[in-house]
Amino acid sequence: MPRDIGDTRLNAGDTRSRRQYRIVAALLLALSALLLVSSVTRIILYVHECGLNIDRAFARAAIVWVFAVLVAFAFTTLRGKAPGFMRAAIVVTAVLVISISPANPEAFVVCVNVACAETGTPFDVMYHAHLSIDALAVRLTCAARLQSADCVLLYTELRTG
Repeated sequence: MPRDIGDTRLNAGDTRSRRQYRIVAALLLALSALLLVSSVTRIILYVHECGLNIDRAFARAAIVWVFAVLVAFAFTTLRGKAPGFMRAAIVVTAVLVISISPANPEAFVVCVNVACAETGTPFDVMYHAHLSIDALAVRLTCAARLQSADCVLLYTELRTG
């Protein structure tokens, strides 16, 4: 018989224990999904009120990662294919890490906050002026879309910074 969930803890013929395991695991999965919904809601509120920063951008990436790992768990372990879970989790992690590296998260932060500033949300010039050189081109390009006082202050901070 192929290896199945709980092979080290459950007897191969004990279908009742396997069913109980799957019910409890599915319940835990549902509760974890509720926590993710709460996390997404908080991040949305923070971004709406305070703007996006690099920490919030990486928190969003972590939420996506946790969601993807939970989906991998549901499609592997809960379906009796536990050995596939580790491979799926490694693939999910690798895809996330590989996609974040060239994505330039700081440039993304600047673009999101400039778009929010155009709708009236305050723009934190000092935070944006002290981002790394990776976001410089986007800051210079997007600065013209800011209110004139913010634009001048950003250029001044970038020059003297």
